[in-house]
Amino acid sequence: MRQLKISLTDDLFRQLAMVSTAAGHSLASEIRRRLERTFAQEGSDPRTDELLTAIRSFAVLVKCETGHAWHAHAGANEAFRRAIDLRLSRRKQSGSAAFGDGSLPSDRSVTANTQDPVMMGHLIEVFDLRLATSRHCEGSEENRENGKISSADAPKK
Repeated sequence: MRQLKISLTDDLFRQLAMVSTAAGHSLASEIRRRLERTFAQEGSDPRTDELLTAIRSFAVLVKCETGHAWHAHAGANEAFRRAIDLRLSRRKQSGSAAFGDGSLPSDRSVTANTQDPVMMGHLIEVFDLRLATSRHCEGSEENRENGKISSADAPKK
């Protein structure tokens, strides 16, 4: 590992210090995490980048328009969800949502037992939620490697 000497504004330093302290790790670790995240985000496609930018903008606009964060009030949450849903519907592909035989990768792990797009979405969300939760727990590397989705996580019919 290499060490670098960088200059930060006082405000940026304070923000990083507060976030790293709240997360329980070092300032250097916080900077590394943030840099790694930006490099990982660069690997996505332009339409995904556009959607992520829009979602961030929706969060700010919902807060401005309702006076509440999207996660702090039921009405703000509904407005946020509707904005995201509308943006996604504008990008919806025409035709059947069904996957044809042989159109899915054979090495799927999270959704290996289904071809139903609704079930796939549910399983992907649950898997991602478990990953996010495990990142905040001790032994998160082990938890991520061993993360499994149980039948209890399947949607109720």
